[in-house]
Amino acid sequence: MADLEIIFSHNFKAANSESTNGPQFHRYLPDKTDGSIEIQIERPAGMLQMWFARKGSTSSGWVVQDYTGEPLELERIMRQAIIEGGHLWGSFLIRDADDRLVAELRLKKFGAPLGVAFGEQILRAVINKHVVRAVESIRHLLGQYWLRPLPPWDRDLCSAGSYCQYLQMQWRVSGEPAQTFCPVRPVQLLGRHQTDNPYLQLPNEARWLEVSSAIQGGYEPTIVSQPLVRAHELKERGDWRLAFVEATTALELAVDDTIKSVAGSSRVASELQSVHGLKLKPKLAMIGSFLSMPVGDIELCLRGVDIRNKAAHEGASAKEDADMVLSAMLSVGRTLSEGPKVAFPRLQRANEQRDSNSEWEETPGPRIRATLSISSTPPGFTDWQESDVP
Repeated sequence: MADLEIIFSHNFKAANSESTNGPQFHRYLPDKTDGSIEIQIERPAGMLQMWFARKGSTSSGWVVQDYTGEPLELERIMRQAIIEGGHLWGSFLIRDADDRLVAELRLKKFGAPLGVAFGEQILRAVINKHVVRAVESIRHLLGQYWLRPLPPWDRDLCSAGSYCQYLQMQWRVSGEPAQTFCPVRPVQLLGRHQTDNPYLQLPNEARWLEVSSAIQGGYEPTIVSQPLVRAHELKERGDWRLAFVEATTALELAVDDTIKSVAGSSRVASELQSVHGLKLKPKLAMIGSFLSMPVGDIELCLRGVDIRNKAAHEGASAKEDADMVLSAMLSVGRTLSEGPKVAFPRLQRANEQRDSNSEWEETPGPRIRATLSISSTPPGFTDWQESDVP
């Protein structure tokens, strides 16, 4: 059995003018043998290593990082105040890999069962659990918010192949050149949404007129809407832990405001002082029952409060149903909030056109919840073909 290595890279450079070519370092640039991040993983058993490429060139006397360039001497780097680190590179090394898996990878067939299972395991147990955390920790601890985050793989948003393509993943066994790793055809999916019609969260004419009117009337984000919007953004970026914190904060503020508005008279308000002293969960259950809100949504919110507490106090990670729980928390928080309601859309990668208004009225949502091929395919990914393995 041979050693199997999976190689990947994350591009920190976002598509905006504030972005840099990776983290900015001061008179230093780590590489694979000096300052790399190493994590021993039990399942699948292997060693994860992440580093920056101490390579580049000199332009007008300045050292410029470039992973395709020549190795840079640390002494030369130390003369310069700032040098950008470029991509974060990584490898996951598995000792004595299954010969059947390696043989299947050599076939370069989309959908081959061992390759698919292995690929999804790598994305869940290595990339989502450790690499996403490492990227966010680099952004957080260095304070360099402009660096592009790494969203976790979500099979409802893209195939495993698309994500492998995004990370430019390759595989190799000892003594052989690296080859493209893409066990599933690269496609991007429309994904799950809070409603059957994802377009409903985007502003149509009526919605925009409401927004325009609110702004003209002096609208400013409220104390409830601000954490709701932050929770939505964090949820879409895959930062589940902070998303639950913000969503719970929004619910607590919204519930307290609702209790005050329900109280009405000063006498009723005084009787409700004892209610304000309760914890969020009994108050939320009470308000949900009083307003005849869907029981399922309230139950999900109660579960979300528990997840938030465990994440905040015990460092626990979000559960598999985090998306559904957070969606319910955002929905209930929006229902309880006063004033214009905020929206929780997902960035739409797909689009469609129809010939008449009647077609939209008959089927307001996407007619085909289909996949979209990635428009550009990097070299090497075209080598893979549909698998004939059942």
